[in-house]
Amino acid sequence: MKKRRIAYAIITLALSALIIFTSTRTGDDHNRTGGLIIGWINDVFFGGSLSSYERDAIVGVAAKFLGHFSLFLLDGLFGFLFLRTFGLSKKKEAILFLAYGFLLSCAGEFTQIWSAGRFASFADVLIDFSGWAFTYLTHFLMKHPI
Repeated sequence: MKKRRIAYAIITLALSALIIFTSTRTGDDHNRTGGLIIGWINDVFFGGSLSSYERDAIVGVAAKFLGHFSLFLLDGLFGFLFLRTFGLSKKKEAILFLAYGFLLSCAGEFTQIWSAGRFASFADVLIDFSGWAFTYLTHFLMKHPI
């Protein structure tokens, strides 16, 4: 159990650090990365036929889903598993889990204030936190099916 706790803690902290690190990247860095990825997708799957509007729409949705929701979902999974190793009461576990996720969501967006070409967004905090909280919701629904 102790080895699992350490492994879950390391993975959670590494993913949390990645979240904060990506918040420090400039808007140009993000645009360049998104441009490379959508260029490849456009060439391989669409034969280069996507319009700039279509490319921008795909990059926008992918950034929100992969860069916000999914990364927080994955971090939340390991954070949840880490907390589970302590045998806390359900109430304490939920409070700690949700508080950490909310603080991380806010910290990631707050960090963007100092990143050139980036800005903090309350909508992104909600997307981030919803990815984090989805882990807990999924666990709850598996234990208490509707």
